[in-house]
Amino acid sequence: MYFPRLLEKEISKWIGKKIIFIKGPRQSGKTTLMKKIQKERGGTYVDLTNPLMAERFSKNPESFLEEKGPLYFDEVGMVENAGRIIKYLYDETHRPMFISGSGAFDEKIGVSKYLVGRALTFTLFPLSFDEFLLWKDEGVYKWYAKVKAEVWEFLEGKREEVKIPSIPILEEYFEEFLKWGGYPEVVLEKDKMQILSSII
Repeated sequence: MYFPRLLEKEISKWIGKKIIFIKGPRQSGKTTLMKKIQKERGGTYVDLTNPLMAERFSKNPESFLEEKGPLYFDEVGMVENAGRIIKYLYDETHRPMFISGSGAFDEKIGVSKYLVGRALTFTLFPLSFDEFLLWKDEGVYKWYAKVKAEVWEFLEGKREEVKIPSIPILEEYFEEFLKWGGYPEVVLEKDKMQILSSII
């Protein structure tokens, strides 16, 4: 089952206009998000942690020109010359293209410097509290989003007052979020300590 990310709405505005570069820490949901977009839009997903795919990408990038639809290159930091290859493929096809990687890898191999003017970078962090609530309890999330909007209106002088009732379940969710954080797998699993330890 797929759980939505709020970043999707921002990304969707730019699909087909620019290369979408999704950065973020490991286990934050980059691969899941790319596969969800692929499921909706079709195209070819390429896992560059797979040595055979990484070799094809590095030594025979022209072969991807034959693929139909959008291209999705996951973990581009695994290939040293990834920036040049992505630039070449995009300039040849101008088709929708998605790439992912961590900021640390990008700094090491310089993917972004080849994509100036061609790509927009989006950072996918672990879940925000809004996303955490959306995943945990959509009803509570909708109430929270409504009250949050009213608070902003009050702060901006568009509303004279705002009433915030105490909601025990919201406090429980907030304590859980503070204790365990927002890594997607940790949020969904019951044995949180085991999963969090493996990420650390």
